Parts: sequence; C-alpha cells; structure tokens
Amino acid sequence: MAEYFTVPQLIGYIAAIIMVLSLQMRTQKGFVILQLISAACWVVHLGLLSAFSGMLLNIIGVARCVVFAQRDEKKWARSVAWYPIFISLYAVATLLAVFVFSDGWRAWLPFFGMIITTFAMTRTDPFKIRLLCIANVPFWLSYNLLAASVSGVLVETFNFISAIVGIIRLDVPKLRAARQLRTDTKPNTDSETESGSNGN
Repeated sequence: MAEYFTVPQLIGYIAAIIMVLSLQMRTQKGFVILQLISAACWVVHLGLLSAFSGMLLNIIGVARCVVFAQRDEKKWARSVAWYPIFISLYAVATLLAVFVFSDGWRAWLPFFGMIITTFAMTRTDPFKIRLLCIANVPFWLSYNLLAASVSGVLVETFNFISAIVGIIRLDVPKLRAARQLRTDTKPNTDSETESGSNGN
C-alpha cells in the first residue's frame, strides 16, 4: 500500500482531482484554467516517475492552456495557427521521448491524446468538450498503466465517469429542451393539409 502514497503519487492525486473537476465546468474558460493547473501538477508527477513523454507533453499542455484561456478576450489566441503549432510541438516532444529518453512506442499514446484535448479546448460547446474528453481516455489510460501512474489510471477512469455524468446532468436536459422547443414550434402540416382539402 505504501507505494500508492509516495510523493509522486500524491502529486498525481491532486492533479487528478483538479482534472475531474474541470469536466464539471459550465464554461470553456473555467475548463481551460483548471486544465492548466492540472497539467502543471502532471508535469511534476510524471517527471518523478520518469514518464518523460507525458512530462514533456504536459509542459506544452501548460503553454496551451495559457493561450486557450485567453480565447474570449484576445484575437491572437483564437487563431487557427495554434493547431499546427501545438501538434508540431507534440510531435517534437514525442520524438525526443522516443529517441532521447527511450520511452519507446508508448510515447505515441499521449501524443494522440494531446491532439484530442487540443481540439476539446477550442470548442465553446461544453457538450462537445465532454465528448472529446471521452475519446481521449483510451490513450492516456493505456499510457498511465504502462508508466505505473496510479493517479493517472484513476483520473482517466474518473474523467470518463465525470464526462458521462456531465452529459447526463447538464447536456441531456438541454438537448431535450431544444428538441421539445423544435417540436412545439413546428408547423402543424397535417392541419394545414386538411384545411387545404376542405377548401377544395
């Protein structure tokens, strides 16, 4: 049991709690700010575990959060140029992890996960953010299992559950309300047809 409460794992638990809470945010900015704090904790956690691919990608993740947190106020932060910039940085970091730090093929798992979360952070619809976060889970879950990150495995499990809860609690009622509104405002074509027939 002691190995579950080492300093690296405790830092990971803090990162995990913050990340799970981010999926309950009602706004894109709130989501990004909590993701930034969480990413900074993951950098320390994964570095202490010698999981260098995850560490390097989370360093870039901190910078990504700084940029995307300003999308509402700053025009430059909304530029589509950030997509290729960050994806290129992820690729460089992953190649460093493979060839310099000898992370091997597992380094590519968080690479794909980071691409998905980058798109998630630029969405304004929390429903789409949660869907993308669900798609991200298999990549980081597999990586954390291989890196022996207990908190990483836990957070991806909780991320999946939290995203599902967020969809059920916040998104499903909105979708139902929107569908009901469309139904209520839809013209009654049957009545119009009958009226037309009677007129003939």
